[in-house]
Amino acid sequence: MLPMIRPLFSIPGSQAGGKVLLNSITALIVLTCLSFGAQAKPQPRPSEQVAIVAAKKAFDAKDSRGLKQAAGRLSKDPLSVWADYWLVKLSAQQKPFDKKVMADIEAFQAKYNGHVLAQAILKDWAIASLEQGPWAQSAAIIRSLPGSVDHPAIACARARLASQPIAAHAALVVGQESSKTCISLAQSLIEARLMDRAEIAKRARWAALAGELGHAERLWQTAKTVGVTPPSHEDGLLKLLSATRIRPTQALDKFQKLSGQWSADQRGFAQLSMGAWLWVRSHPKAWTITQSGLSSVAQQPATIQELIARQALRQGNWQAVLAATDHMPDNVRQKDVWLFWRARSLEVLGHPDTAKDLLRQVEPGLGFYSLLAAEALGRDWLEPYLEGPKTEAVRAAHQGLSHHPSTRRALSLAKAGLRAEAVIEWNHLMLTLRDPELIALAQIAYKANVPDRAIAAAIRTKQLHALELRYPNLFVQEIVQSSQQKGVSGPWVIGLIRQESRFITDIKSPVGATGLMQIMPNTAKMLAKETGDRRFKLGELSDPASNIRLGTHYMAQLRDQFGGSIVLATAAYNAGPSRSKLWRASLGGAIEGAAFAESIPFTETRDYVKAVTANTAVYQRLMDRGLIKVSLQQAPERLVDLLGTITP
Repeated sequence: MLPMIRPLFSIPGSQAGGKVLLNSITALIVLTCLSFGAQAKPQPRPSEQVAIVAAKKAFDAKDSRGLKQAAGRLSKDPLSVWADYWLVKLSAQQKPFDKKVMADIEAFQAKYNGHVLAQAILKDWAIASLEQGPWAQSAAIIRSLPGSVDHPAIACARARLASQPIAAHAALVVGQESSKTCISLAQSLIEARLMDRAEIAKRARWAALAGELGHAERLWQTAKTVGVTPPSHEDGLLKLLSATRIRPTQALDKFQKLSGQWSADQRGFAQLSMGAWLWVRSHPKAWTITQSGLSSVAQQPATIQELIARQALRQGNWQAVLAATDHMPDNVRQKDVWLFWRARSLEVLGHPDTAKDLLRQVEPGLGFYSLLAAEALGRDWLEPYLEGPKTEAVRAAHQGLSHHPSTRRALSLAKAGLRAEAVIEWNHLMLTLRDPELIALAQIAYKANVPDRAIAAAIRTKQLHALELRYPNLFVQEIVQSSQQKGVSGPWVIGLIRQESRFITDIKSPVGATGLMQIMPNTAKMLAKETGDRRFKLGELSDPASNIRLGTHYMAQLRDQFGGSIVLATAAYNAGPSRSKLWRASLGGAIEGAAFAESIPFTETRDYVKAVTANTAVYQRLMDRGLIKVSLQQAPERLVDLLGTITP
């Protein structure tokens, strides 16, 4: 069942690099002087926006004729680069080895040299060639690419082209077992006797876990040609593993029938894999099965190791948290999330000094784990974000950025509803900008009524910050009015809006959730009825006041339903009350709120809860310091206190 309310944005609250730094305020600009009223009443789209939307729809439908017509209407428009890109990409995907396609790619690069899409089309072309083969033709394309064009499959292809295979190439296959090209590289390494039996078994098992049973079978077929045979009954294990992620309950039934003929290694690997995915489905036997297979944790992919660590958190088994994280690859173990939970585990197990050393490695910022680590170390996490740049430096950056082609394209794409494309333009523009320029760019986006791009620019500053751009106080009067009427925390409401919609009033998700608080149509009708609004129409969901009124009413319901727990109520807002109840019911005892949040089985909901609660903590502090001119009804809480304790 789809949850009643779904977010359009799934932006984790503590990530960098996937990590969004949820950051703060300086008194540099008073946002209330900007006009955002136009968002509530979207204006008719200009002709170029109509044409670019038509072009994107044609591309998605693989309609070459419709795409050419739309591209013709954009021939002299700055957005024409996108229509031309889609035309060439569509051809490259369909006929990557056609000479005309190659000529079109060369012409596109010459015309749009320096644009981010000039690089993207080469990657698209190379990947299409690798997927469709044959290798001899794909290899010629890979050889022609500049070194700056990169992708895991391209890296594997380049390794295949090396004059002589080397053992170090095996590292390129790790985690890429679903890639046909990387499996081909592994086969060449096996033929060169550069992968031993244990490594072949691991790669084959990871391929099966990724749902690519055929890739696993290819590896062993190649191994047999050089005299390396799989363990007895390995084929049965691989078939079970391929079903584990999608059908873990059936995999468990099959395990009970087959495991008697397997080795201890095979049984342990299967049990840990099944236990991880059964836990995602909230299966009552998940932890028992996981414990039986913990000895195989070092052999598992990072995806499984992270699931096991979260499952151990839910159980309060700190030794198992350490065991799972100890064997993670370095780049995974050094994530803020695992630095924090390794520190917490060591603290509980009586190693406070080592725990503090790990906490100091958590990246400073205003994300979930940045806040928790700072609080655990007794540091004020807001103070470093109060220093802003000089107004003159920001003003000086304005003119050039206002007229920059990438700025104009990104804002036009965003207003046309093509937000993925807007993000690509915006991110490329921001790559070389300094703090004053990023703040100027954020101001430009706010003035253009594109708040999501404004926040995206503001959160990238490194030393000089503008918290009012990272954490805007848009629609604050409507939020205050509704939150006070319902007795709901204003910082929680605005923190949730920041995560749900990035303050875009008329945004609509693929499943139909609409407006600032991303309310589903059927839910909106139910809430309107409960609030006595008999004249409500679905079009009102794009009106800020109506959307906030209904969303806040629902938040109040969830808060009361879950005993005032912001963690459980926020999880319910995202995934639905029934799931939040199920996750709570699975507890064996009381658990820290932060541990509960991290051990939510659904990735989207887990990241959502962390982002909303971190937002709430920041908005509390901003209101308390008067940086947002709203009276805070109670003293701000530390994030750890806001999260509280969750009981069964």
